[in-house]
Amino acid sequence: GIFYGGPWVAIVLGLIALAFFVNSNLRFNKKEKETARLRAQELKPEKQERLFEVLREDIVSMLSYERAIIHQSMRYLNHENSAPVKKVEKDWKKFEAAAAKLKKIVYKVVLKKSAHSHEYGVALLFNQHHIEDLRMSLKTMVSLMVEHEKNHQTLPERDFVKPVVALKKEYDGFAERVIDKLAGDQLLNIDDLLHQKRELQDHLQATLNSLMVIASQKKITHKQAIMLSEFVLLLKNLVAIKARVIQNYQRGKDAEGTILDALV
Repeated sequence: GIFYGGPWVAIVLGLIALAFFVNSNLRFNKKEKETARLRAQELKPEKQERLFEVLREDIVSMLSYERAIIHQSMRYLNHENSAPVKKVEKDWKKFEAAAAKLKKIVYKVVLKKSAHSHEYGVALLFNQHHIEDLRMSLKTMVSLMVEHEKNHQTLPERDFVKPVVALKKEYDGFAERVIDKLAGDQLLNIDDLLHQKRELQDHLQATLNSLMVIASQKKITHKQAIMLSEFVLLLKNLVAIKARVIQNYQRGKDAEGTILDALV
């Protein structure tokens, strides 16, 4: 037939080659356009700097609400405040708002491909680990306090509350130093922070053990035991998360702020 030899074969092969060329050219153009679009999306250095400033402010603001919630909880346990639950619930709402805002900013940083700084690593770590763990722990704390207030229970001040209040002060010092480190104070020593973290965790564990003894002696109710152990475990969890974030933050800074090092 008609397709044997001659010009037909050349025409068909030419058309196939042309189709391949057009297709690969279109794909190349599409890739180029996509690359150009992503480049256009990248933030200018000054905007990126401002975004990280906001990010840092928001992390510190979120941590201050966390400390306010814990502070009010301690005042409640120590019978220093007649109506602390409302205050705690108010701080809880502020904390939730700050956490949501931080999530949005992190999302924006990811979308804008601005992952060239250790600040991004800090933000992502807070977003993945700190906020969710913190949120769930604080939510438990607030709901336990509300439950506790409804039942008008009292707590054994001498046996347990005073040691917990002392522990809270110790935690507060640790939390403050972590905030200082995140705010860029280079004078703080990571080894000192980690040493303080280990000491604090030992004290927390000892307090938890003494709580179990008090509960077994029926000096406090089952609900009180749950509430106080939740509180001590919350502090223990927060100490571990903060230490992890600080270590990753420092690792990112030491490696000149590359995202991979910040997230290892």
